[in-house]
Amino acid sequence: VIRFLTAVSLFHSAQPQRALSILHELEAPARENHADGDFLLPAVLAWSALVGVCGADTEAADAYLSRVGVEKRQPTICDELVTPALSIAKAKRALDRLDLEAARREYEVLSTYQDLRSLWVFHPAIGRAIGLLSATSEPGLLYTNDEVEKGYAVASSSIAGTHILSGSRGLVFIALGQLRWAEREIERMASNSEQRVVLSTRIELVSGRSDSAISMVDTWFYHQSLTPTSRAELAAIKAVALLRLGRTEDTITELTTAVGLCAWVRTLLPLALLPQQDRVELIDLSQGMSMWDDLVSAFERSADGGSVFERLRTVGSISVRHASLPQLSAPEAHLLNCIAEGMSVEQISREMHQVTGTVKNRLSALYRKFGVSNRSEVVVRARSLGFLSPG
Repeated sequence: VIRFLTAVSLFHSAQPQRALSILHELEAPARENHADGDFLLPAVLAWSALVGVCGADTEAADAYLSRVGVEKRQPTICDELVTPALSIAKAKRALDRLDLEAARREYEVLSTYQDLRSLWVFHPAIGRAIGLLSATSEPGLLYTNDEVEKGYAVASSSIAGTHILSGSRGLVFIALGQLRWAEREIERMASNSEQRVVLSTRIELVSGRSDSAISMVDTWFYHQSLTPTSRAELAAIKAVALLRLGRTEDTITELTTAVGLCAWVRTLLPLALLPQQDRVELIDLSQGMSMWDDLVSAFERSADGGSVFERLRTVGSISVRHASLPQLSAPEAHLLNCIAEGMSVEQISREMHQVTGTVKNRLSALYRKFGVSNRSEVVVRARSLGFLSPG
């Protein structure tokens, strides 16, 4: 039991390989001493599945999920060490298949569970992922984003948990075009974390900076901190950036890499998280090519209905393709804060040590950057983009 809890602790400390190594060592003795109703063997299998899913070892995760279903034939003691990990692993694999109904069922299991303990961060993250893929309007996605974390307002999280939460929030903000808010979530992450790398690259794409997105992918693609799933995401983003630049041949090459990685780790999410218009253009360009054969073979027979291409064409319909984010200098940010505090032109003039004429000119330039015409509008717009804290 102590070794099992050590593995759990290592997982939360962002050391999944060490956690999985201990879990593998525990499986044989746990099986030898297993009795119906004991928690250790089902817990080892459930957590092995969860660590496998999070580490992109989905083939092993699927094997563990199938085995824990056999071993957990009746309620166990210490069920809180079994059911939450099992439901999270099932929900994440359902999301990989874009089987949103199955993901919702597991999300509801987590919603009704009394104490998720250290795994609570997965609950809002799964809720956001379901909302991101299924929402048909911006208000619907905003409502999901606001609701999923309400019950955990004062809960603390581990290093890995912070990345999971910020990553899920960042994805929603990017989908809504609220890039400044996404940048704030990125700042919470370690500089070389895979979530930070992928989210930062997504921001470059959505900002219309295709060349920069390509450069970031080329810089990070082989970095040891990235899982195959993250590499698939980066390759998919690069394929879109190349497509936007009209480099069709290079697009096909990069898309082949992305689709191949998705087939290897058995997930459709790296493709599904692309802006819908770009995703559809990539499918139209490549459907029928052999690059898709392994991925279609892995998912076409899923029981959730709809072909791979149907699912990829329809999910995530409200994610924006382009979002302009004003770039502010330090003096412009200072000026914006002065406006938000209700300062007059004369007060701003004294605060910034500038004549009133200069202040008025700089106010006009700031309005143009945000596409507005007066003080109240620039405050509302800046607040919605995350340049100002909520009022």
